Amino acid sequence: MAKIVLQTSRFLFSEEVTELLTEFSKIHQYDERKDYKEAWANWIQEPDIQPELDAEVKRMHQQGFDGDVLDKMFKSVRYYYRKKQSKNINDDDDKESVQSPRTYDTLPIDVLAKIDHHIKSQIKTNICINNKVITSTIKPAICFDDFCQENKHLIVELLDNVAPTNDVVKQLIAKLKKSYKNRYYNIKVSIEKTQ
Repeated sequence: MAKIVLQTSRFLFSEEVTELLTEFSKIHQYDERKDYKEAWANWIQEPDIQPELDAEVKRMHQQGFDGDVLDKMFKSVRYYYRKKQSKNINDDDDKESVQSPRTYDTLPIDVLAKIDHHIKSQIKTNICINNKVITSTIKPAICFDDFCQENKHLIVELLDNVAPTNDVVKQLIAKLKKSYKNRYYNIKVSIEKTQ
């Protein structure tokens, strides 16, 4: 069987770069915006940091990322890693309060099976061959919209057990969308690993 290449829509940083970004965000998490930008500009120019970041930029471009990698890093550090860091610090301080285990309201197994089947069929039907490389060009968001159009009855069945208010419908759609995109990503990774 020929190798199938799936478009990447979720670009992740390498573990080494993630550690560097986390460290930077921890040091500068309480900086004001102007100071933060200045510290970032200086940090990316440091002799021991710059080669790591340059290698990451090259790696991500090879994977197909066509945006500004350093801008993606800055936004991740400023708006994700920094908040994640402060959230973890607060959690450590509140160890006295006992938290119950987190419960998940999962989708029925038959719904998950339909999602998996739909994802696999979408990958197969959206294949193009270019220079002997088989590529599936479909995006998870487009697949999800198609899934909802094809399975309106399924959504109605899921709403049968509850009062279908606007909030409940929005929550169900959000839950379906998150499950769909996560399953799409997992199927994509499993296809890439088997080839």
